[in-house]
Amino acid sequence: MSMSQQQRKYALGRVDAIVAVKTRELRDKHTTPGRTLGNSERLKLLKDGTVKVRAGLTGVEGYKRIEDVFDFSKWHYGAHLDVKPFESVLARFTARANAARDQIMLGDAEEALAILAELEAA
Repeated sequence: MSMSQQQRKYALGRVDAIVAVKTRELRDKHTTPGRTLGNSERLKLLKDGTVKVRAGLTGVEGYKRIEDVFDFSKWHYGAHLDVKPFESVLARFTARANAARDQIMLGDAEEALAILAELEAA
């Protein structure tokens, strides 16, 4: 049994929604969270002498930001996405999503629903 234009549009929208959710889940799984320092934490590190002056600094001109003078990089860093595994898993999932789109557009309604269910469970 073939699908109507409205059913195809809905099914393709479902594929797009599933891809968006899975992409977000994969990104979260392959991201190392960042860490920020509050003002009191920065001050404590400075008072303890734990933080060193940035390498290569030859002077401090006027009013500099504290991060420009001291190296907080061990304690203050942004989130990091591990790109290679993220992209490899995403490529496989995208290929499956494209196959689902093809099945929706060219195939049988029951097969398309089965592929949608499989894609959502992946």
